[in-house]
Amino acid sequence: DLAHTGPGDRLPLWSLAPFMFLDGRLVHWKRRSSRWSPMIAKIMNEGAYLRAAIGSLWLALPVSALSVAALGIWRADPQFNPPSQAIVAAIVVIGAFDALSALLAMTVYCVGAGIVASSFSMSDLRLSLGLLVVAVGPTMLGIAFRGIRRPPARSADAWFERVTDLILVPLIGAWTMHGLLPLTATLAGRGLHLSENTANLVKLAAGALFIRVVLEEAIVRLFPARLMRMNMPKGEEPSMLQKHLSMALRTVVFGFMLQSTIGTNWALYAGVAASAVPWFLGLWRHKLPNSPILFQVLPADLLLLTVGLLLPQVAHALVPEGVSQHHLWQFVSSTSLSSLLSVIGQIGRAPHEGRKRWYLTPRMRPVYWIGGVATLVLWGQIVNVPGFIR
Repeated sequence: DLAHTGPGDRLPLWSLAPFMFLDGRLVHWKRRSSRWSPMIAKIMNEGAYLRAAIGSLWLALPVSALSVAALGIWRADPQFNPPSQAIVAAIVVIGAFDALSALLAMTVYCVGAGIVASSFSMSDLRLSLGLLVVAVGPTMLGIAFRGIRRPPARSADAWFERVTDLILVPLIGAWTMHGLLPLTATLAGRGLHLSENTANLVKLAAGALFIRVVLEEAIVRLFPARLMRMNMPKGEEPSMLQKHLSMALRTVVFGFMLQSTIGTNWALYAGVAASAVPWFLGLWRHKLPNSPILFQVLPADLLLLTVGLLLPQVAHALVPEGVSQHHLWQFVSSTSLSSLLSVIGQIGRAPHEGRKRWYLTPRMRPVYWIGGVATLVLWGQIVNVPGFIR
């Protein structure tokens, strides 16, 4: 769908070496990085649309982000703390358009502020990891649930998907930011300015992501050939050893972060173990049986997210109120339910060859549209959209 050229592809500036010297290098780096960190490769590829439109001028984004990080280090306190809200806002806005620049900036800030600080504890390390998620989490989660890099909208179906992108991606980004900012205080184990007065950062994240979706649609129309050249949907496959090591690291980091919320107890180990089961099982899912019927009935996309948000309420109903350590049992039950849903999803992972989900067939498109709107309304009620967009 992107094989043709657009007006932007024919601009004379693409014959100038300074505008193109990063093209081949970045694609090469993305492909190489996918061998040891698919997540880093995905973050690098996320900004391909900008590099397709402005070429090497893209460097202005990481340079600006790193300059903001340097300013934050210069103003850093003797105690390790997040940067000011203005600096966080700048990094978050840059991250909405290019996650790699934001990740580099927040990494540099955390390392620099950690060196400047008089001490650096385990809680500070948790806070640093939380700040990295604040920088890129809203963008990466938003585009994970909505594949916004799509062919230009030319039909009613395509425009429905793009309008849904315009509504849902900013809302998911805002919801993610709304949840992450108070979490920084929990990770640090003390009160932080970043966890207070979060409304402005939430609105900034939503507004920037809205513009981001508009830019994606404009660039895919104007620069389709360059976008196809710069975009790398899939890189080199890591070895199985690398995959297992990555999952082991993910499990350790998850447990390390979770420790600040529920403490060091049996529930921490049980919850982490339950979460790790589908992660490691997913590495061998090609060995598992596949049920196309299960694929058709399982929730996906926003509906899957909505069901996941309801699981803690189901866990609360399953655990009797009088049980000792009720909150720990509820946490383990919720985590186990989520893992069970993931395992079932790996068994129902694909349809019959050449088929798609039942509601995506031409005859069922009205059902898909109505169901999509209903799911969006339900999700908005569960997460209380008016509560964080006001």
